[in-house]
Amino acid sequence: SIASFSGDLSSLTAPPFILSPTSLTEFRICTLVWDPSQYWCERPELFAAIADAKDGEDGALAVL
Repeated sequence: SIASFSGDLSSLTAPPFILSPTSLTEFRICTLVWDPSQYWCERPELFAAIADAKDGEDGALAVL
């Protein structure tokens, strides 16, 4: 772990998605399909509706 790392910083590695120039929040991720051409905020009204949920259950459903 980084907390106990005591070597040369150039030897640290990271998964490709961390080193990617594109943020993961720009992608819509599905368990079966990874399609970077489809962004999470294609429909911003749905994204904003999550915060307007009446309770936790409605918020969870808005995410889905």
